[in-house]
Amino acid sequence: MYNLPNKGDLPYAGFASLFYEIREASLFNEVNRPILKNIMEGNWLLDYLLCHLKKRETLQAITLFIEDVFNNMKLIARLMIPHYFCKFLNLFKEQINIYV
Repeated sequence: MYNLPNKGDLPYAGFASLFYEIREASLFNEVNRPILKNIMEGNWLLDYLLCHLKKRETLQAITLFIEDVFNNMKLIARLMIPHYFCKFLNLFKEQINIYV
């Protein structure tokens, strides 16, 4: 489980909790949500997600893609990372819904 300061453990591992958290932050335009602050303050969540994806051989292709996206995200200004992370996560969820 991933623990967010000022929030606690996310209820689900992996992307499932993030979809919910990002949706809530977007719906209510809350930039001070713990998930967004965590992303802005460091790469812990990005690294956590990649670490878990790398353990699954069947997801190797998508893991390489996500790793490339996250590595590029780490190069931009910290204040902008939550914005691009949310965009990526929403697009990722849309693609999952198409193919699942």
